[in-house]
Amino acid sequence: YALGKLYDDILKDYKNAIKWYEIAYDKNDRRAAYALGVLYDDDLKDYKNALKWYEIAVDLYKKQNSAHNGAMARIGILYIEGKGVKKDLVKARSLLEQAATGGSEKAKQALTALDNAKSK
Repeated sequence: YALGKLYDDILKDYKNAIKWYEIAYDKNDRRAAYALGVLYDDDLKDYKNALKWYEIAVDLYKKQNSAHNGAMARIGILYIEGKGVKKDLVKARSLLEQAATGGSEKAKQALTALDNAKSK
């Protein structure tokens, strides 16, 4: 995982970052799934792969009776923007509300933006 972060954050070598994150994921490092989602989302703009890895992160945390509020928030934002998925504001709101309840500031900001856009 640490090698993935190095290649991702410092060296900006995304091919190697993906390789090391996938190795970490295969070794049951659940942080790697979320990191892959962020890399595909923010850096590579490959929203279908971002969604896939965010969903994997959410599922991994659920299996351990936990939640990954950051991944849920990011999935909600993809649904708001229609990136990698069909735009679905109802599904987006549901995911964002769950993530916000779990403490995600990103989700709270997205909900505020969604409410402001709706009121215009």
